[in-house]
Amino acid sequence: MRLAQLSDYLSPILVKELRQGRRSRALIVLAALTITASALITLYAVGRDSHTDAFIALYSCLSVVGFLIVPLTAHRSLVREQEDGSWQILHLTGLGPRRILAGKLAAALAQVGILSLAVSPFLILSHFLTEYGFESIALLCASGALMTGALTVAALFTATLPTTRAQRGVLQIVVLIGLICGMSACVGLAMEVGRRGVEPFNLVASLWGVLSTSVVLFEAAAARMSLSTESYAWRPRVALIVQLVGVSALGLWRQRQLCLASTTEFFQVLSVVIVCAGALVMATEADRAGPPGRRTWSLLAPGALAGFRLSVLLLVLSTALWSASACDDHPVKLMVVAAAYPLLYLCAVLGLCRGINPRLLGSPDATRCVLGGVALVGSFVPWLMARGFARGAPEESLVALLSPVGGYEVFTNPHSHGHWVLGGLALLAVVLTDRLLARRRATI
Repeated sequence: MRLAQLSDYLSPILVKELRQGRRSRALIVLAALTITASALITLYAVGRDSHTDAFIALYSCLSVVGFLIVPLTAHRSLVREQEDGSWQILHLTGLGPRRILAGKLAAALAQVGILSLAVSPFLILSHFLTEYGFESIALLCASGALMTGALTVAALFTATLPTTRAQRGVLQIVVLIGLICGMSACVGLAMEVGRRGVEPFNLVASLWGVLSTSVVLFEAAAARMSLSTESYAWRPRVALIVQLVGVSALGLWRQRQLCLASTTEFFQVLSVVIVCAGALVMATEADRAGPPGRRTWSLLAPGALAGFRLSVLLLVLSTALWSASACDDHPVKLMVVAAAYPLLYLCAVLGLCRGINPRLLGSPDATRCVLGGVALVGSFVPWLMARGFARGAPEESLVALLSPVGGYEVFTNPHSHGHWVLGGLALLAVVLTDRLLARRRATI
């Protein structure tokens, strides 16, 4: 009795999910099929005396369960609770979104752990049938468990995005395609690691990338499911800052090892991508959200104004850091251009949605759709139009400057100083957008 009470106290959602799996017998059937497939693969490998196929086949068998079925089941579980209204009932119990999502994640990892223990004798036996050592097998199994958790978090995050039944149906197809691609990529990486090994830096960078992205997505999912009166924004924003700091530290470490300009450019572009992904959510929130009495200049408070200021600050600090560590002038131009174009696009979309037509496009979802569409169209259409109008030198057309692709060729020219003009325009747009969002927050 005390053990049951302890398990309910630690994670009631974990107990609920495991009990549902046992009652539906899905976990038992899945375990039986996995063990049967693993036994057949091992017997086939023993009879054939293969050298490299046994472990990969076993790993692929587990990948179908860990990378596809378990994350998809967690996604469907959360979607089903939103559709039938049981999520609101769970919310009334006082558990909170973070404990509920953590319980679902723990249930997914527990299911994969049970299946892994059942298949572990075949994995150990595969060492004698293949060229993989125990170290490689242990590393791949640990990384597989980590990727299972990461894919499950991503599936739970996508389950919090839609608001209608049609949107949920479309996202389920997207999640299924994404999980299949992720499973294929993980199996391919396992084959490469088994054949060539892995460098320590690549291992550390991969672990940090998967862990930090999973934490950011988990906190973002919990924030999406929180009430609008709660201070929901500071956890995902702190997680994003920590992720960016870790990426910067890895970049500086790698640059000190190789001393290449391409390393600086890669990590600067990666930092911009991370900040832009966060700005897609932070800077497009409702104009006023969260509890009253928040600090005016708090960057961790809910709302579009604080999210926009935090996005701008992270972009400026990232650009300044990598510009100071650059070896010559060319990476500095690339960094200014890489930071200026996202700011210009973001400011233009916020000015359109929150300033010109706030009734139709002022909602967070509408603003994010417009921002994604403008970024996708603006990145390629102006450049393709310039190539059609000016066949010989498309970069000389003014239309090409609307695209980051065309602007990169113009503003990073060794004899050009236009990147400072572009940076000045981005700074002016930031000031005007900040004043627009501040006025909207004051009047609502």
